[in-house]
Amino acid sequence: EEEPSENWQADKATEPASSPAAEEAFAVPLGEGMADSARVRRELSIRIEQGKASDDDIAAFASLHFRTLASRQTLQLQHMMKSAGTLLCMCAWKHRCKAPGRENVGDNCHGPFEEYKQLPAKPLSMHLRNPTPPKGETTDTCEGLSTWHRRNNWTMAADENFLVEDGPCSKFFNIIILREPVERLWSYYNMQVNHHFMDGN
Repeated sequence: EEEPSENWQADKATEPASSPAAEEAFAVPLGEGMADSARVRRELSIRIEQGKASDDDIAAFASLHFRTLASRQTLQLQHMMKSAGTLLCMCAWKHRCKAPGRENVGDNCHGPFEEYKQLPAKPLSMHLRNPTPPKGETTDTCEGLSTWHRRNNWTMAADENFLVEDGPCSKFFNIIILREPVERLWSYYNMQVNHHFMDGN
């Protein structure tokens, strides 16, 4: 099995090639950025369902996806509990991303911004293991969060709390995983019972 590169950004040098003909196959020419990637992914999924997707179509999307990914500073997961966020974090560590905390399921790639961006009436986060930013700095904005990520050389981070006030940050490759609601609720209930947070009655 091929060893992963030092981090996901280094893989852009080996991204799949995409021919002009493949890119022209889509209704709208492939561009750069998250919106283009999402648009093409939707169109490609329709083609796959209809049995009309070619290898060139998939190669064109793969090329766009790698370019979009490589242009972002950090993989930023908005972690919804019991929706595979821990699994994604451990996959990131396995592929040599650098993330806040330690490589274990307890730290969950969470950064110090969870403690630092609390507002009145919002509950404190459980994840307070990492050092907070220097006094006078904030991670409650995209610019502050980007600076803190860059200073720590993080290429992956997760947030199991509220979004920063700016919303999803354009410098990051933003990820959210949605799970079937009833399955997620049942998984959450079982976790609470198994960890003795509730008695199950």
